[in-house]
Amino acid sequence: MKTAVVIPTNRPARIAGFFERWSDILNRDDIRTIVVEDFPERQSALPSWVEHYCHEDFKAVDPAGDIIPKYSGGVRSFGFWVAGHDPDVDIIITLDDDVLPIPGHNLIQGHRTALSTPRNLRWWKKL
Repeated sequence: MKTAVVIPTNRPARIAGFFERWSDILNRDDIRTIVVEDFPERQSALPSWVEHYCHEDFKAVDPAGDIIPKYSGGVRSFGFWVAGHDPDVDIIITLDDDVLPIPGHNLIQGHRTALSTPRNLRWWKKL
C-alpha cells in the first residue's frame, strides 16, 4: 500500500524544520512525499526524496496556470492532482507545514490501519 503525503507551504524557513522532524516517518519507499510551494519559483532546498513543485509546475494542468488557486492553502490541490495520477498510490494524506509528529506515533501507519480495518457500521433509520 503506497501513500502520498501532500504538504503545501508558503514558509521556506518552516519547511526545513518540518522535514527535520518528519524524515523518519516520511523517508520511506512506500511513501511519496510531495511539497507544493506557494511561490512562482521554488524557494526551499528540500531533501532529495521529496518531490518539489511551485506555481510554474501548475502549467502541467492548465497552460494558463489559472485552475490551481495561488496564495492560499488551495495549492495543495496540485499535489492531490500529482498523487492522483500515480496508479501506485492508494491513500493521499495532506499535512500543513506546521504539523508536528507525536513522538512514538506513526501517523501514516495509523491512517493505513484505520482505513484497512473492517468496521461494522450500523445505520439507524430515524423516521
